[in-house]
Amino acid sequence: MNDIEKQLLDEQVREIIEYHFNPNSGSAFWINFGKERGINPIHDITCYEELKILGNFNADNLRTIPVEHFIPKDRLNFQKYDPRVFETGGTSGIPKRVMDTEHQKENAVWICDILQKHGFREKGKWINLFPSGPHAVSLLTYHIAKTREEIVYSIDIDPRWVKVLIKKNQSDIMNMYIEHVMDQVINTIKSQDIKYLFITSKLLEQLMMRVDLTQTSIKGIVCGGTKITSEFYKFVKTEAAPGIDFCALYGNTLMGVAPQVPSSYLEENSSPWSIQYYPYFPHFYIEIVDKEDHEKYVDYGEEGRVKLTVLNKDVFIPSLLERDVATRVKPCKLFSWDGVANVGSFQPLEANLIEGVY
Repeated sequence: MNDIEKQLLDEQVREIIEYHFNPNSGSAFWINFGKERGINPIHDITCYEELKILGNFNADNLRTIPVEHFIPKDRLNFQKYDPRVFETGGTSGIPKRVMDTEHQKENAVWICDILQKHGFREKGKWINLFPSGPHAVSLLTYHIAKTREEIVYSIDIDPRWVKVLIKKNQSDIMNMYIEHVMDQVINTIKSQDIKYLFITSKLLEQLMMRVDLTQTSIKGIVCGGTKITSEFYKFVKTEAAPGIDFCALYGNTLMGVAPQVPSSYLEENSSPWSIQYYPYFPHFYIEIVDKEDHEKYVDYGEEGRVKLTVLNKDVFIPSLLERDVATRVKPCKLFSWDGVANVGSFQPLEANLIEGVY
């Protein structure tokens, strides 16, 4: 991170701290947090490094405390905003909850510029196969389509039901559900001249087993959710769907989405099949830390735990240790802050995780 980016990050920290800890219009959780610990973050925290005063965030807070306690009172102005509650997928336990008024939209507008660089330039209709219901990603996809002034069709996807079926070893019912989803997708693609897909990698695998996408109207794929490997990316681009644009996404309900950067913007010696994600800076920031010492950063090219800090007016989360591991990668030609690659689940937790179709 250069000096300009560091200044941007510090400015974002000061703005978000002042907003969430404002005694008149801030977040009830954070206002009480400061009082209980006898600290004044608006006065005491002036830069990113000083967020350490608050310690690491306990994710269970987002599972057990009423969700409206985390959003500033100003954002609960229903005449001005459209507050919505969203939940994580529940892969690692009881879902975590946050509220959104504008962050997903802002993240989506930024992603649209990256999609242009991936080749998504023509106007066209979308179909969304990301989870619906309480999952924020479907709102993100809506805002991407709206920003591009395009229509988006949606298929109802319930990943939690699939996880229940996997856990109960009811693969026959799970396969029936997937077939039910695929029938809807294929019918919509064929009848509605769909040009772009929002889809998880697991569902993309299922779709490519049933349809030759090169013989359809599909021109671009935005793929996220479960782990996307370089091998899978290469297979899609060179064998299953050559000539179709592709952009992978990494993210979750808490932070939003970090898109894959096109290979032309990576370092000269990078593999064309390397998938490197860069966060929506400075609205959320990803650090890769040692798996044992969570205050120690790993070097570039090394794997560690993902530590997330969310800095927007809807959500403030400092230093949250995620269930993911990733490789720390250097800034690229497009962005002057760190990115991540080779995202996967932290091994000690992996046995208890059920990812299903997402």
